[in-house]
Amino acid sequence: MVKGKFKPVLLLVILFPLLGAFLGYLLTTTTQNNPSQVVSSTTEEPVMVKGPYPVAEPLNKELTLIELTFYLAILCGIVALVYHYLSSSIAWIAIVLLPLIFCILYQQRTGMLLTLFYLPTLALSVLIALMIKFLFFNKKVLHFRLILCTLLGAGIITSYLYSLYLLTSTPFTKSDGLSFFWTSIILFVFVLFGISLADMFIVRYQTRWIKAEQKEIEESKNQDD
Repeated sequence: MVKGKFKPVLLLVILFPLLGAFLGYLLTTTTQNNPSQVVSSTTEEPVMVKGPYPVAEPLNKELTLIELTFYLAILCGIVALVYHYLSSSIAWIAIVLLPLIFCILYQQRTGMLLTLFYLPTLALSVLIALMIKFLFFNKKVLHFRLILCTLLGAGIITSYLYSLYLLTSTPFTKSDGLSFFWTSIILFVFVLFGISLADMFIVRYQTRWIKAEQKEIEESKNQDD
């Protein structure tokens, strides 16, 4: 694989995870006829995190797991693009800034202080980015990377939501953890599948490009002879 050179085809690694997140969203909305909301704050205007279990009186403010998945799809795509394909460490700029932008957009809806919201979100972003960089593209686990990274990613997402519950002094039951974990699996597997599909297209494109370039070199040598 040729690394370090940007080509438009590389943008597939951002587009396909977003499409995967959208498919996951469609699946969860069709399997959950009445998506519920779980309160995760004890403030006057509670933060809401959408999950699969109902509550008696849903409130207005919410942070949905779907929106979090779209954010992670963008993050994973950028990390894969910059780290894996372009071999550049500037991905850390995105890893630091994207969670800040996400927190600014949703801070008013969650009712949390920006710092309290940003720190666990930054930790989430760093862990997911490290997983993509060192595990997802690791050749040793290539054949079962989708299952492994999906389970690990769902665990990271569930731990992140648990940290929000702790910071907002909201009870977090075992059923809450299981529901978020299984929903995260459904959503995140589509995101990672999107990256895998994009990687397949990119590798094929680069293979054809290398062969075409080699053919041109051989033809030019033959002409010189």
